[in-house]
Amino acid sequence: MDKAVLMCRVSTEAQDYEAQIGDLRKYAISKGITEFKVIATKESGYRDISEREGWLKTKQYFEEHPDYDTLIVTEISRLGRRETAIAEIKEYMERNKKSLFIKDLDLHLYDKGRKKPESDIVFSVFASMATSEMSVKKDRFMRSRRELNEQGYSIVGKVLFGYKRVRDEVRGKNKFIINEKEAKEINEIYNIYLYGLDGIDVGIKGLVGYAISKGMSHYLHSKRNMTKLLSESAYIGGVKEVRIKRKNPEYWYFNDHSKPTHIETVSHIPYPAIVSKSMFDAVQQRKIDNRILVDKSVKHTTILSKLIECPECHTFFMGDYRRDRPCSSYRCSKHKGTGKCSNSAIISMPYLDSLVWCYLKTNVKQIIEEIYRKNYDVSISEIEEEIINCQEKKKSLQEEVRTLGVIFKNEVRIFGLDKAQQKYDSSVSKIEKQVDEIDAIIESHKKKIREIKSISSTTFTDEDLDRVEKDKKLISEYIHLLVKKVLVFNFNTYTFVRVILNGDNERTFRGIFANKRLKLFRFITDKADRLERKCGQLLDYSQQLRDVYQSQVDAKQNKTIELLTVISSVFFPLTLLTSWYGMNFKNMPELENGYPVVVVAAIFIVVGTVWLFKRKKIL
Repeated sequence: MDKAVLMCRVSTEAQDYEAQIGDLRKYAISKGITEFKVIATKESGYRDISEREGWLKTKQYFEEHPDYDTLIVTEISRLGRRETAIAEIKEYMERNKKSLFIKDLDLHLYDKGRKKPESDIVFSVFASMATSEMSVKKDRFMRSRRELNEQGYSIVGKVLFGYKRVRDEVRGKNKFIINEKEAKEINEIYNIYLYGLDGIDVGIKGLVGYAISKGMSHYLHSKRNMTKLLSESAYIGGVKEVRIKRKNPEYWYFNDHSKPTHIETVSHIPYPAIVSKSMFDAVQQRKIDNRILVDKSVKHTTILSKLIECPECHTFFMGDYRRDRPCSSYRCSKHKGTGKCSNSAIISMPYLDSLVWCYLKTNVKQIIEEIYRKNYDVSISEIEEEIINCQEKKKSLQEEVRTLGVIFKNEVRIFGLDKAQQKYDSSVSKIEKQVDEIDAIIESHKKKIREIKSISSTTFTDEDLDRVEKDKKLISEYIHLLVKKVLVFNFNTYTFVRVILNGDNERTFRGIFANKRLKLFRFITDKADRLERKCGQLLDYSQQLRDVYQSQVDAKQNKTIELLTVISSVFFPLTLLTSWYGMNFKNMPELENGYPVVVVAAIFIVVGTVWLFKRKKIL
């Protein structure tokens, strides 16, 4: 035995096998080997034996050089990390009468293929250890990673919009912190979706247009991303379970097709809060309401769409245009289906539309002028800036189209004309749709500028009123401009309609009470507010007095208990002493002359206890 193959293996490119080679050479020389061949590779021990470059080279060298009959490795895991691969190498060594040395254990498992009595047992045990070693390391790694995740460290995967990944220099791990700019945009989007923009409800499409016009982050320029943003529970803070699918290396790299193609990793990542839980819950409820409150009629103009609130379930009435009825009507949008509303009232649409419009006509000129000025109290320069942002976004999309044209020319040569043309047309159609949406936003902004300029120089005239009454769509627009909500209450013999206008609360009663009565209402309201504040102050003061009194009672009670404790502590040893000598036994020698001793002992106990309490500052 004077010739051997030294087989070295490390798992990654970053690792170095020079130290391993040096140790094997020294060990081979100590075993009397004068000639050896070094075969060193950088490959994973989990690869299939048929793809293991190191073993294939070793096997080939043994076949080309029959005089080399010994294989030396540092440890069994260098042969492989799978029991099947190690067993195949073991079978080859036995069949071809080769010797195998394990340096770290100083074991000679096979002597020219002849088994030693202990070889099979030792080989099987250490092969099993080599296989399970990585699974133990993996479990330990996953456990450590879970602990770091719970502490907010070792964050992997994509960065959620609103956060940024930073490296903690102390721990040397990544963690998430709030991106202040994006967090401000998130809060703004949530507020607009919840409370509307200039008194008008805004949907997903409107939010995207707003984000583009304000030059917000590119992430918000997509309806898909906007919908995802409004549903992201991580924004309220706390730990979120994140599942990430990745390729299974055992299937793709080690050709073990019995394993799944992809594996799922679960991380519990703590996120700092960006929006309050109450706001998030309100937005989710608003999304649910919007799914059922939208008037789906496209053939008709529903004047009071999304204005009539049901007094039972507080959703909105919708238009009912069924032909089997003499006229169209309004009814609760939850009158059937899941969560059915108990309100089955059906209200004539022409009657209610006419009633609301006639009520508004009395003060329509003054109200419209006031609401216009309130809703469009914004400088033209700000709107023009939004138009510039939209135009820049449009230019960037046009630039994308030109880039797609260049890519199209290259893909024609690679994939062929048909496939490249199909991909190009699909991408361009999506961009053209976005351009059309931006053009619509720009046109609406220009219209708003024209309206602001016209409002500053003109007023609402009788001719304007006549023009509005001739167009049902204009009536609907002005009613939605003027009215915040319509409440309908059905009684046995009549129906009561309450119209709540946009603006201050006084407008709710305009047309019902005179101005003098409104002043009285305002006076009473102010006085009630002052009394409410005074009652709150008195309630707080009484609570403070109660707390002070309770604290004094507690302190007095503590003093009493402390005194009783001291007295008990003083007399407890005396009680023990009297109990001891109160026992009726014949032989108690100290009873004859023990009285003075007991008295002295009692005095000493009392004085000592009192001194101890004084020293401890209890008395």
